[in-house]
Amino acid sequence: MDNEPISVRPLDLAVAAEVRADMARWNFTISGMAAAVNMNRAPFTERYHGRRPFAPSELQKVAARFGATASDILARAESAAPAEELAAAS
Repeated sequence: MDNEPISVRPLDLAVAAEVRADMARWNFTISGMAAAVNMNRAPFTERYHGRRPFAPSELQKVAARFGATASDILARAESAAPAEELAAAS
């Protein structure tokens, strides 16, 4: 299923950037985080780089590793992404 083309939007990219920033702050590697949230490395890597969006349940598992919620990450991503891009993408 992960091989099907999917449209990634500016907010998806901003979420991926927030996850990358948190992983760097907490010294998580891609392999380490994928294992911690019970995902295979390849699908996690697709999400990490913003090539596929995180599902809400996936984001929740990732956020929990940082002592945060999916809503926390999403709020930071919304603040970081330019409002014009978010509006244009909806």
